[in-house]
Amino acid sequence: MTDILDRLISTNLSYSDHRDLPRACASYVVDLRRLQPFSPRLRHLLICCIGLTGYSRFEQVGSAGFLELLDHLHIRGEDVAGNAYHWGNLLLTVLKSTEGIRGLPYGYWELLAELMISNRHILGRANCDPHIMETLEEAEEWGKLQWWFCTAWASWGPTSSSLKVADVESMALPLFRNQPGACQEIGRWMERLDRSDLEPFQRMCERANLGAVGQRTQ
Repeated sequence: MTDILDRLISTNLSYSDHRDLPRACASYVVDLRRLQPFSPRLRHLLICCIGLTGYSRFEQVGSAGFLELLDHLHIRGEDVAGNAYHWGNLLLTVLKSTEGIRGLPYGYWELLAELMISNRHILGRANCDPHIMETLEEAEEWGKLQWWFCTAWASWGPTSSSLKVADVESMALPLFRNQPGACQEIGRWMERLDRSDLEPFQRMCERANLGAVGQRTQ
């Protein structure tokens, strides 16, 4: 099976339009979730295939099975370091649906934040849909909301006219009050951004009576 998948990917990469791949094997790839635990080679091939394919074709063959496959793969930042653009956009596309918001495994919210912070010049701006915030707040998914806050902040920045301070605080303050340590944890990620991003965040923490996060090392 790994040889078949390897040939599909290798053949696909020889063409300019690698989006032809999912038409042939999206359902096959999703069904491979039944073979876990995966060998290192199969896991690597699946990660490559999914990144090249994008979400829409997998959604057509069943979101639930695809999200289960992601849960088994346990993908980390180093697994997709060379393919940040495709994986970042794939995860953002997953979150356009309520099923994706509710079903995307926790680790992928963190992965998306990491990709956005490290590759904001590549990924551009995320759609900071208030529906995502509302869904997570209603479900009291404070851990996921923490990572979505990082994604939104890294994507838009506090000075963007499209992301008002009031909108950011409407997301942040309930999070800070319900997720102990969120301010400090997010602050550690924020230190990878420009000071112009970090300082407004520190002031927001202070308004939430949680104190300032650690200062950027000079």
